[in-house]
Amino acid sequence: MTSARFKENIGFLALDIIAGGLVIWTYVIQKDDLEQAINLIRIAVYLSWFTNIFYALKDVVQRFAFMLFNVAFFILLLGRTAFFMFSDRLNYNWGFENIYMDSVYATFVMMYISLTAMLLGFMITKENKSQTFSLSKNVNKSNVANPEKLNEYRKIAIWIYYLAMPFAYAIIFEKYTYISTHSYVNYYLEYKTNMPVFIVALSNMCTIAFCAYLATYPEKTKCKLHIMSFAIMTGVSLLTGGRADFVKAFLLLLAYFFLREATGEEKWIDKKMVITMSIAVPLLVVGTVATATIRLGEAYSFESIGDSFLSFFLSNGVSAKVVAFSVELKETVTGVKFYSLYSITDLFRNNKLIQFIHPFQIYYSGTVEKALQSNSYASFVSFSKIYDAYFRGNGLGTSYLAELYMDFGYIGVALGSILIGFSLKSITRALVKEKRFVPSWIYIMMLRQLIYIPRDCFSSYIVAAFNVTSILTILIILLGTKVLYRHKK
Repeated sequence: MTSARFKENIGFLALDIIAGGLVIWTYVIQKDDLEQAINLIRIAVYLSWFTNIFYALKDVVQRFAFMLFNVAFFILLLGRTAFFMFSDRLNYNWGFENIYMDSVYATFVMMYISLTAMLLGFMITKENKSQTFSLSKNVNKSNVANPEKLNEYRKIAIWIYYLAMPFAYAIIFEKYTYISTHSYVNYYLEYKTNMPVFIVALSNMCTIAFCAYLATYPEKTKCKLHIMSFAIMTGVSLLTGGRADFVKAFLLLLAYFFLREATGEEKWIDKKMVITMSIAVPLLVVGTVATATIRLGEAYSFESIGDSFLSFFLSNGVSAKVVAFSVELKETVTGVKFYSLYSITDLFRNNKLIQFIHPFQIYYSGTVEKALQSNSYASFVSFSKIYDAYFRGNGLGTSYLAELYMDFGYIGVALGSILIGFSLKSITRALVKEKRFVPSWIYIMMLRQLIYIPRDCFSSYIVAAFNVTSILTILIILLGTKVLYRHKK
Protein backbone atom coordinates (compact mmCIF):
# COMPACT_ATOMS: atom_id res chain seq x y z
CA MET A 1 0.00 0.00 0.00
CA THR A 2 1.42 3.39 -1.02
CA SER A 3 1.82 6.26 1.44
CA ALA A 4 -0.89 8.27 -0.36
CA ARG A 5 -3.32 5.34 -0.26
CA PHE A 6 -2.54 4.75 3.43
CA LYS A 7 -3.30 8.41 4.26
CA GLU A 8 -6.50 8.21 2.25
CA ASN A 9 -7.61 5.12 4.18
CA ILE A 10 -6.82 6.75 7.53
CA GLY A 11 -8.87 9.80 6.51
CA PHE A 12 -11.94 7.73 5.70
CA LEU A 13 -11.56 5.59 8.82
CA ALA A 14 -11.38 8.82 10.86
CA LEU A 15 -14.89 9.68 9.66
CA ASP A 16 -16.08 6.28 10.84
CA ILE A 17 -14.36 6.83 14.19
CA ILE A 18 -16.26 10.11 14.57
CA ALA A 19 -19.48 8.21 13.81
CA GLY A 20 -18.34 5.59 16.33
CA GLY A 21 -18.02 8.26 18.99
CA LEU A 22 -21.62 9.21 18.32
CA VAL A 23 -22.63 5.54 18.67
CA ILE A 24 -20.88 5.33 22.05
CA TRP A 25 -22.68 8.48 23.19
CA THR A 26 -26.04 7.00 22.20
CA TYR A 27 -25.24 3.95 24.32
CA VAL A 28 -24.70 6.25 27.30
CA ILE A 29 -28.00 8.11 26.90
CA GLN A 30 -30.24 5.28 25.63
CA LYS A 31 -31.45 4.25 29.10
CA ASP A 32 -32.71 7.76 29.82
CA ASP A 33 -33.82 8.84 26.35
CA LEU A 34 -34.02 5.95 23.89
CA GLU A 35 -35.79 7.99 21.23
CA GLN A 36 -33.03 10.59 21.18
CA ALA A 37 -30.43 7.80 21.10
CA ILE A 38 -32.07 6.28 18.02
CA ASN A 39 -32.19 9.65 16.26
CA LEU A 40 -28.48 10.16 16.92
CA ILE A 41 -27.40 6.66 15.94
CA ARG A 42 -29.30 7.04 12.66
CA ILE A 43 -27.02 10.00 11.92
CA ALA A 44 -23.98 7.85 12.74
CA VAL A 45 -25.18 5.09 10.38
CA TYR A 46 -25.85 7.55 7.54
CA LEU A 47 -22.40 9.12 8.08
CA SER A 48 -20.80 5.68 7.92
CA TRP A 49 -22.73 4.82 4.74
CA PHE A 50 -21.76 8.10 3.04
CA THR A 51 -18.14 7.46 4.07
CA ASN A 52 -18.25 4.12 2.24
CA ILE A 53 -19.82 5.69 -0.84
CA PHE A 54 -17.29 8.54 -1.01
CA TYR A 55 -14.48 6.03 -0.50
CA ALA A 56 -15.79 3.96 -3.42
CA LEU A 57 -16.20 7.02 -5.66
CA LYS A 58 -12.56 8.02 -5.09
CA ASP A 59 -11.61 5.09 -7.34
CA VAL A 60 -14.93 3.77 -8.59
CA VAL A 61 -13.46 1.70 -11.43
CA GLN A 62 -11.44 -0.38 -8.95
CA ARG A 63 -14.01 -0.23 -6.14
CA PHE A 64 -17.16 -0.81 -8.17
CA ALA A 65 -18.17 -3.98 -6.28
CA PHE A 66 -17.80 -2.21 -2.94
CA MET A 67 -19.92 0.68 -4.24
CA LEU A 68 -22.67 -1.59 -5.57
CA PHE A 69 -22.84 -3.54 -2.33
CA ASN A 70 -23.33 -0.30 -0.41
CA VAL A 71 -26.02 0.78 -2.90
CA ALA A 72 -27.79 -2.54 -2.33
CA PHE A 73 -27.33 -2.08 1.44
CA PHE A 74 -29.14 1.26 1.24
CA ILE A 75 -31.97 -0.03 -0.94
CA LEU A 76 -32.60 -3.23 0.98
CA LEU A 77 -31.84 -2.14 4.56
CA LEU A 78 -31.32 1.57 5.10
CA GLY A 79 -33.57 3.35 2.60
CA ARG A 80 -36.80 2.58 4.44
CA THR A 81 -35.45 4.32 7.57
CA ALA A 82 -34.45 7.36 5.52
CA PHE A 83 -37.78 7.96 3.77
CA PHE A 84 -40.34 6.68 6.28
CA MET A 85 -41.48 10.20 7.21
CA PHE A 86 -42.81 10.77 3.68
CA SER A 87 -45.20 7.81 3.94
CA ASP A 88 -48.78 8.17 5.16
CA ARG A 89 -48.70 4.63 6.51
CA LEU A 90 -45.18 4.27 7.93
CA ASN A 91 -44.43 7.76 9.23
CA TYR A 92 -43.63 6.63 12.76
CA ASN A 93 -41.07 4.52 14.67
CA TRP A 94 -38.44 5.15 11.96
CA GLY A 95 -40.23 2.81 9.54
CA PHE A 96 -40.12 -0.12 11.98
CA GLU A 97 -43.84 -0.42 12.62
CA ASN A 98 -44.88 -2.73 15.49
CA ILE A 99 -41.29 -3.27 16.66
CA TYR A 100 -39.86 -2.45 20.09
CA MET A 101 -37.60 0.60 20.25
CA ASP A 102 -34.81 -1.47 21.86
CA SER A 103 -34.78 -3.67 18.76
CA VAL A 104 -34.74 -0.63 16.47
CA TYR A 105 -31.72 0.76 18.33
CA ALA A 106 -29.89 -2.58 18.14
CA THR A 107 -30.60 -2.78 14.40
CA PHE A 108 -28.90 0.58 13.82
CA VAL A 109 -25.95 -0.60 15.93
CA MET A 110 -25.64 -3.64 13.65
CA MET A 111 -25.78 -1.46 10.55
CA TYR A 112 -23.02 0.81 11.85
CA ILE A 113 -20.81 -2.13 12.82
CA SER A 114 -21.31 -3.79 9.45
CA LEU A 115 -20.63 -0.69 7.35
CA THR A 116 -17.47 0.15 9.32
CA ALA A 117 -16.15 -3.43 9.44
CA MET A 118 -16.84 -3.90 5.73
CA LEU A 119 -14.80 -0.80 4.91
CA LEU A 120 -11.98 -2.03 7.13
CA GLY A 121 -12.04 -5.47 5.50
CA PHE A 122 -11.90 -3.91 2.04
CA MET A 123 -9.01 -1.63 3.00
CA ILE A 124 -6.79 -4.27 4.60
CA THR A 125 -7.11 -6.68 1.66
CA LYS A 126 -4.14 -6.67 -0.70
CA GLU A 127 -4.17 -3.82 -3.22
CA ASN A 128 -3.90 -4.18 -6.97
CA LYS A 129 -0.44 -3.17 -8.13
CA SER A 130 -1.85 -1.02 -10.88
CA GLN A 131 -4.95 1.12 -11.20
CA THR A 132 -5.93 -0.58 -14.43
CA PHE A 133 -4.87 -3.80 -16.09
CA SER A 134 -4.08 -4.31 -19.70
CA LEU A 135 -4.19 -7.81 -21.11
CA SER A 136 -1.00 -7.18 -23.05
CA LYS A 137 1.04 -5.50 -20.30
CA ASN A 138 0.07 -5.97 -16.69
CA VAL A 139 -1.74 -9.28 -16.53
CA ASN A 140 0.32 -12.33 -15.74
CA LYS A 141 0.37 -14.43 -18.91
CA SER A 142 -0.12 -17.61 -16.86
CA ASN A 143 -3.48 -16.23 -15.75
CA VAL A 144 -4.70 -15.74 -19.33
CA ALA A 145 -6.46 -18.53 -21.20
CA ASN A 146 -5.43 -19.43 -24.72
CA PRO A 147 -7.30 -16.83 -26.86
CA GLU A 148 -8.34 -19.46 -29.36
CA LYS A 149 -9.62 -21.75 -26.63
CA LEU A 150 -11.33 -18.82 -24.89
CA ASN A 151 -13.17 -18.11 -28.12
CA GLU A 152 -14.42 -21.70 -28.19
CA TYR A 153 -15.64 -21.39 -24.58
CA ARG A 154 -17.46 -18.25 -25.66
CA LYS A 155 -19.18 -19.99 -28.58
CA ILE A 156 -20.33 -22.99 -26.54
CA ALA A 157 -21.54 -20.78 -23.66
CA ILE A 158 -23.65 -18.54 -25.90
CA TRP A 159 -25.06 -21.55 -27.76
CA ILE A 160 -26.22 -23.07 -24.48
CA TYR A 161 -27.61 -19.71 -23.39
CA TYR A 162 -29.80 -19.36 -26.48
CA LEU A 163 -30.69 -23.06 -26.45
CA ALA A 164 -31.91 -22.70 -22.85
CA MET A 165 -33.68 -19.36 -23.36
CA PRO A 166 -36.96 -20.70 -24.91
CA PHE A 167 -37.28 -23.09 -21.99
CA ALA A 168 -36.63 -20.27 -19.52
CA TYR A 169 -39.42 -18.27 -21.16
CA ALA A 170 -41.67 -21.34 -21.05
CA ILE A 171 -41.18 -21.64 -17.29
CA ILE A 172 -41.78 -17.90 -16.83
CA PHE A 173 -45.07 -17.99 -18.72
CA GLU A 174 -46.17 -21.17 -16.98
CA LYS A 175 -45.67 -19.41 -13.63
CA TYR A 176 -47.45 -16.29 -14.90
CA THR A 177 -50.41 -18.36 -16.07
CA TYR A 178 -50.61 -20.12 -12.72
CA ILE A 179 -50.54 -16.81 -10.79
CA SER A 180 -53.19 -15.33 -13.09
CA THR A 181 -55.60 -18.21 -12.50
CA HIS A 182 -54.81 -18.71 -8.79
CA SER A 183 -52.81 -16.17 -6.76
CA TYR A 184 -49.25 -15.32 -5.85
CA VAL A 185 -49.73 -16.90 -2.41
CA ASN A 186 -50.94 -20.16 -3.97
CA TYR A 187 -48.02 -20.03 -6.39
CA TYR A 188 -45.54 -19.69 -3.54
CA LEU A 189 -47.08 -22.52 -1.54
CA GLU A 190 -48.50 -24.96 -4.08
CA TYR A 191 -47.02 -24.34 -7.53
CA LYS A 192 -45.31 -27.30 -9.17
CA THR A 193 -44.24 -27.17 -12.77
CA ASN A 194 -45.85 -29.50 -15.29
CA MET A 195 -42.81 -29.25 -17.53
CA PRO A 196 -40.57 -32.29 -18.02
CA VAL A 197 -37.45 -32.44 -15.87
CA PHE A 198 -35.09 -31.81 -18.80
CA ILE A 199 -36.92 -28.57 -19.70
CA VAL A 200 -36.65 -27.30 -16.12
CA ALA A 201 -32.94 -28.21 -16.10
CA LEU A 202 -32.35 -26.38 -19.40
CA SER A 203 -34.21 -23.29 -18.18
CA ASN A 204 -32.00 -23.17 -15.08
CA MET A 205 -28.92 -23.28 -17.30
CA CYS A 206 -29.80 -20.02 -19.03
CA THR A 207 -28.39 -17.52 -16.50
CA ILE A 208 -25.48 -19.83 -15.67
CA ALA A 209 -24.46 -20.05 -19.34
CA PHE A 210 -24.78 -16.28 -19.70
CA CYS A 211 -22.42 -15.77 -16.75
CA ALA A 212 -20.05 -18.24 -18.41
CA TYR A 213 -20.22 -16.16 -21.59
CA LEU A 214 -19.34 -13.01 -19.62
CA ALA A 215 -16.40 -14.89 -18.10
CA THR A 216 -14.82 -15.09 -21.59
CA TYR A 217 -14.50 -11.28 -21.68
CA PRO A 218 -16.14 -10.76 -25.09
CA GLU A 219 -15.65 -7.56 -27.07
CA LYS A 220 -18.15 -4.83 -26.29
CA THR A 221 -19.50 -4.54 -29.84
CA LYS A 222 -20.04 -8.30 -30.09
CA CYS A 223 -21.91 -8.79 -26.82
CA LYS A 224 -24.39 -5.89 -26.85
CA LEU A 225 -27.27 -7.91 -28.31
CA HIS A 226 -26.60 -10.82 -25.93
CA ILE A 227 -26.64 -8.49 -22.92
CA MET A 228 -29.84 -6.86 -24.17
CA SER A 229 -31.53 -10.26 -24.60
CA PHE A 230 -30.59 -11.19 -21.03
CA ALA A 231 -31.93 -7.88 -19.68
CA ILE A 232 -35.23 -8.39 -21.54
CA MET A 233 -35.61 -11.96 -20.28
CA THR A 234 -35.07 -10.98 -16.64
CA GLY A 235 -37.45 -8.05 -17.14
CA VAL A 236 -40.14 -10.41 -18.37
CA SER A 237 -39.57 -12.55 -15.25
CA LEU A 238 -41.23 -9.75 -13.25
CA LEU A 239 -44.51 -11.23 -14.52
CA THR A 240 -44.03 -14.06 -12.02
CA GLY A 241 -44.16 -11.62 -9.10
CA GLY A 242 -40.52 -12.12 -8.10
CA ARG A 243 -38.09 -9.20 -8.07
CA ALA A 244 -34.86 -10.82 -6.91
CA ASP A 245 -33.71 -12.16 -10.30
CA PHE A 246 -34.41 -8.82 -11.98
CA VAL A 247 -32.52 -6.79 -9.38
CA LYS A 248 -29.63 -9.28 -9.38
CA ALA A 249 -29.42 -9.08 -13.18
CA PHE A 250 -29.34 -5.28 -13.15
CA LEU A 251 -26.60 -5.17 -10.49
CA LEU A 252 -24.64 -7.91 -12.27
CA LEU A 253 -24.64 -6.05 -15.59
CA LEU A 254 -23.65 -2.81 -13.91
CA ALA A 255 -20.83 -4.57 -12.08
CA TYR A 256 -19.68 -6.19 -15.32
CA PHE A 257 -19.50 -2.84 -17.13
CA PHE A 258 -17.26 -1.47 -14.39
CA LEU A 259 -15.21 -4.68 -14.42
CA ARG A 260 -14.49 -4.38 -18.12
CA GLU A 261 -13.64 -0.70 -17.70
CA ALA A 262 -11.15 -1.72 -14.99
CA THR A 263 -9.31 -4.08 -17.34
CA GLY A 264 -8.35 -1.09 -19.48
CA GLU A 265 -8.87 -2.99 -22.73
CA GLU A 266 -11.97 -1.15 -23.97
CA LYS A 267 -14.04 1.88 -23.01
CA TRP A 268 -17.18 0.49 -21.40
CA ILE A 269 -18.28 3.40 -19.18
CA ASP A 270 -19.09 6.08 -21.74
CA LYS A 271 -21.72 8.77 -22.21
CA LYS A 272 -24.07 6.40 -24.04
CA MET A 273 -23.93 3.86 -21.21
CA VAL A 274 -24.59 6.56 -18.60
CA ILE A 275 -27.67 7.72 -20.55
CA THR A 276 -28.89 4.12 -20.89
CA MET A 277 -28.52 3.52 -17.16
CA SER A 278 -30.26 6.81 -16.39
CA ILE A 279 -33.24 5.57 -18.38
CA ALA A 280 -33.04 2.03 -16.98
CA VAL A 281 -33.07 3.01 -13.29
CA PRO A 282 -36.56 4.65 -13.32
CA LEU A 283 -37.87 1.69 -15.33
CA LEU A 284 -36.34 -0.66 -12.76
CA VAL A 285 -38.02 1.25 -9.95
CA VAL A 286 -41.45 1.36 -11.61
CA GLY A 287 -41.22 -2.31 -12.61
CA THR A 288 -40.37 -3.56 -9.12
CA VAL A 289 -43.04 -1.36 -7.47
CA ALA A 290 -45.67 -2.57 -9.94
CA THR A 291 -44.65 -6.16 -9.29
CA ALA A 292 -44.88 -5.71 -5.52
CA THR A 293 -48.41 -4.31 -5.91
CA ILE A 294 -49.82 -6.69 -8.50
CA ARG A 295 -48.59 -9.87 -6.81
CA LEU A 296 -50.74 -8.96 -3.78
CA GLY A 297 -53.79 -8.92 -6.06
CA GLU A 298 -54.06 -5.12 -6.05
CA ALA A 299 -54.38 -2.86 -9.08
CA TYR A 300 -51.32 -0.77 -9.89
CA SER A 301 -51.65 2.80 -11.12
CA PHE A 302 -48.67 4.99 -11.93
CA GLU A 303 -48.83 8.42 -10.26
CA SER A 304 -45.34 9.92 -10.49
CA ILE A 305 -41.67 8.99 -10.53
CA GLY A 306 -41.32 10.51 -7.04
CA ASP A 307 -44.08 8.30 -5.62
CA SER A 308 -42.57 5.28 -7.37
CA PHE A 309 -39.14 5.93 -5.82
CA LEU A 310 -40.72 6.34 -2.38
CA SER A 311 -42.66 3.09 -2.75
CA PHE A 312 -39.50 1.42 -4.06
CA PHE A 313 -37.49 2.21 -0.93
CA LEU A 314 -40.34 1.49 1.48
CA SER A 315 -41.22 -1.88 -0.06
CA ASN A 316 -37.65 -3.08 -0.64
CA GLY A 317 -36.37 -1.90 2.74
CA VAL A 318 -38.46 -4.44 4.65
CA SER A 319 -35.27 -6.41 5.36
CA ALA A 320 -34.52 -3.84 8.09
CA LYS A 321 -37.50 -5.27 9.99
CA VAL A 322 -36.15 -8.79 9.47
CA VAL A 323 -32.92 -7.66 11.15
CA ALA A 324 -34.85 -6.03 14.02
CA PHE A 325 -36.78 -9.25 14.58
CA SER A 326 -33.48 -11.08 15.13
CA VAL A 327 -32.92 -8.96 18.25
CA GLU A 328 -36.26 -10.07 19.67
CA LEU A 329 -35.82 -13.71 18.66
CA LYS A 330 -32.21 -14.28 19.65
CA GLU A 331 -33.07 -15.14 23.27
CA THR A 332 -35.61 -17.75 22.16
CA VAL A 333 -32.95 -19.90 20.48
CA THR A 334 -30.70 -22.11 22.56
CA GLY A 335 -27.19 -22.70 21.29
CA VAL A 336 -25.87 -21.74 17.86
CA LYS A 337 -28.05 -22.81 14.94
CA PHE A 338 -25.58 -21.54 12.31
CA TYR A 339 -28.25 -19.68 10.36
CA SER A 340 -25.45 -17.92 8.49
CA LEU A 341 -24.38 -21.25 6.97
CA TYR A 342 -27.85 -22.21 5.72
CA SER A 343 -26.97 -22.01 2.01
CA ILE A 344 -24.08 -24.43 2.54
CA THR A 345 -26.13 -26.96 4.50
CA ASP A 346 -29.03 -26.61 2.06
CA LEU A 347 -26.67 -27.40 -0.83
CA PHE A 348 -25.80 -30.71 0.81
CA ARG A 349 -29.39 -31.53 1.72
CA ASN A 350 -30.61 -31.03 -1.84
CA ASN A 351 -27.72 -32.74 -3.58
CA LYS A 352 -29.03 -36.08 -4.87
CA LEU A 353 -25.56 -37.64 -4.99
CA ILE A 354 -24.85 -36.71 -1.38
CA GLN A 355 -28.34 -37.86 -0.38
CA PHE A 356 -27.59 -41.22 -2.00
CA ILE A 357 -24.33 -41.60 -0.07
CA HIS A 358 -25.64 -40.21 3.23
CA PRO A 359 -29.34 -39.31 3.50
CA PHE A 360 -30.04 -35.99 5.21
CA GLN A 361 -33.37 -34.79 6.55
CA ILE A 362 -35.09 -32.62 3.91
CA TYR A 363 -37.26 -29.78 5.16
CA TYR A 364 -40.04 -28.40 2.98
CA SER A 365 -41.12 -24.76 2.77
CA GLY A 366 -44.08 -23.68 4.86
CA THR A 367 -43.69 -26.43 7.47
CA VAL A 368 -43.12 -26.37 11.23
CA GLU A 369 -40.12 -28.66 10.78
CA LYS A 370 -38.28 -26.26 8.50
CA ALA A 371 -38.98 -23.33 10.80
CA LEU A 372 -37.85 -25.00 14.03
CA GLN A 373 -35.52 -27.84 13.10
CA SER A 374 -33.56 -26.49 10.12
CA ASN A 375 -31.10 -23.58 10.21
CA SER A 376 -33.20 -21.42 7.87
CA TYR A 377 -33.60 -18.02 9.51
CA ALA A 378 -36.06 -16.99 6.76
CA SER A 379 -38.42 -19.80 7.81
CA PHE A 380 -37.88 -19.28 11.54
CA VAL A 381 -38.57 -15.54 11.51
CA SER A 382 -41.62 -15.95 9.27
CA PHE A 383 -43.01 -18.74 11.47
CA SER A 384 -42.42 -16.63 14.59
CA LYS A 385 -43.71 -13.28 13.34
CA ILE A 386 -46.35 -14.00 10.69
CA TYR A 387 -47.51 -17.42 11.85
CA ASP A 388 -50.74 -17.77 9.85
CA ALA A 389 -49.29 -16.10 6.75
CA TYR A 390 -46.28 -18.44 6.92
CA PHE A 391 -48.53 -21.46 6.42
CA ARG A 392 -50.28 -19.66 3.56
CA GLY A 393 -46.96 -19.39 1.73
CA ASN A 394 -45.79 -15.93 2.73
CA GLY A 395 -42.32 -15.18 4.03
CA LEU A 396 -40.25 -12.29 5.36
CA GLY A 397 -36.97 -13.38 3.80
CA THR A 398 -33.62 -13.07 5.50
CA SER A 399 -30.52 -10.88 5.68
CA TYR A 400 -26.86 -11.53 6.36
CA LEU A 401 -27.05 -9.11 9.31
CA ALA A 402 -29.85 -11.02 11.02
CA GLU A 403 -28.15 -14.39 10.52
CA LEU A 404 -24.75 -13.25 11.80
CA TYR A 405 -26.37 -11.60 14.83
CA MET A 406 -28.47 -14.68 15.64
CA ASP A 407 -25.37 -16.88 15.50
CA PHE A 408 -22.67 -14.77 17.11
CA GLY A 409 -24.10 -11.39 18.17
CA TYR A 410 -22.36 -8.11 17.40
CA ILE A 411 -18.98 -9.87 17.13
CA GLY A 412 -20.39 -12.08 14.40
CA VAL A 413 -21.70 -9.02 12.54
CA ALA A 414 -18.24 -7.41 12.72
CA LEU A 415 -16.25 -10.49 11.64
CA GLY A 416 -18.74 -11.43 8.91
CA SER A 417 -18.68 -7.89 7.52
CA ILE A 418 -14.88 -7.87 7.44
CA LEU A 419 -15.12 -11.08 5.39
CA ILE A 420 -17.59 -9.35 3.04
CA GLY A 421 -15.15 -6.46 2.52
CA PHE A 422 -12.34 -8.96 1.92
CA SER A 423 -14.49 -10.92 -0.56
CA LEU A 424 -15.57 -7.83 -2.49
CA LYS A 425 -11.98 -6.74 -3.03
CA SER A 426 -10.58 -10.21 -3.67
CA ILE A 427 -13.23 -11.05 -6.26
CA THR A 428 -12.76 -7.69 -7.97
CA ARG A 429 -9.00 -8.11 -8.10
CA ALA A 430 -9.24 -11.67 -9.40
CA LEU A 431 -11.70 -10.71 -12.16
CA VAL A 432 -9.52 -7.81 -13.28
CA LYS A 433 -6.21 -9.67 -13.16
CA GLU A 434 -7.12 -13.19 -14.23
CA LYS A 435 -8.52 -14.26 -17.58
CA ARG A 436 -8.87 -17.95 -16.89
CA PHE A 437 -12.33 -19.13 -17.85
CA VAL A 438 -13.48 -21.33 -14.96
CA PRO A 439 -12.17 -19.12 -12.10
CA SER A 440 -13.65 -16.02 -13.77
CA TRP A 441 -17.02 -17.76 -14.12
CA ILE A 442 -16.98 -18.75 -10.44
CA TYR A 443 -16.12 -15.19 -9.39
CA ILE A 444 -18.92 -13.71 -11.54
CA MET A 445 -21.44 -16.14 -10.07
CA MET A 446 -20.23 -15.27 -6.56
CA LEU A 447 -20.30 -11.52 -7.18
CA ARG A 448 -23.86 -11.71 -8.56
CA GLN A 449 -25.02 -13.24 -5.28
CA LEU A 450 -22.72 -11.35 -2.90
CA ILE A 451 -24.12 -7.93 -3.81
CA TYR A 452 -27.60 -9.17 -2.89
CA ILE A 453 -26.94 -10.70 0.57
CA PRO A 454 -28.43 -7.70 2.46
CA ARG A 455 -31.65 -9.55 1.52
CA ASP A 456 -30.28 -13.08 1.37
CA CYS A 457 -28.38 -15.70 3.33
CA PHE A 458 -24.83 -14.76 4.35
CA SER A 459 -23.25 -17.88 2.84
CA SER A 460 -25.26 -17.86 -0.39
CA TYR A 461 -22.46 -16.26 -2.41
CA ILE A 462 -19.95 -18.90 -1.27
CA VAL A 463 -21.90 -21.73 -2.91
CA ALA A 464 -23.36 -19.74 -5.81
CA ALA A 465 -21.44 -21.68 -8.45
CA PHE A 466 -21.54 -25.11 -6.88
CA ASN A 467 -25.06 -26.46 -7.26
CA VAL A 468 -25.65 -29.43 -9.57
CA THR A 469 -27.05 -27.38 -12.48
CA SER A 470 -24.12 -24.94 -12.42
CA ILE A 471 -21.54 -27.71 -12.35
CA LEU A 472 -23.32 -29.60 -15.15
CA THR A 473 -23.49 -26.46 -17.31
CA ILE A 474 -19.81 -25.67 -16.94
CA LEU A 475 -18.84 -29.30 -17.61
CA ILE A 476 -20.84 -29.27 -20.86
CA ILE A 477 -19.05 -26.07 -21.92
CA LEU A 478 -15.63 -27.52 -21.06
CA LEU A 479 -16.27 -30.85 -22.77
CA GLY A 480 -17.84 -29.19 -25.82
CA THR A 481 -14.87 -26.87 -26.13
CA LYS A 482 -12.44 -29.77 -25.82
CA VAL A 483 -14.16 -31.59 -28.67
CA LEU A 484 -14.28 -28.51 -30.93
CA TYR A 485 -10.72 -27.47 -30.11
CA ARG A 486 -9.37 -30.97 -30.80
CA HIS A 487 -11.36 -31.16 -34.04
CA LYS A 488 -9.86 -27.86 -35.25
CA LYS A 489 -6.36 -29.07 -34.53
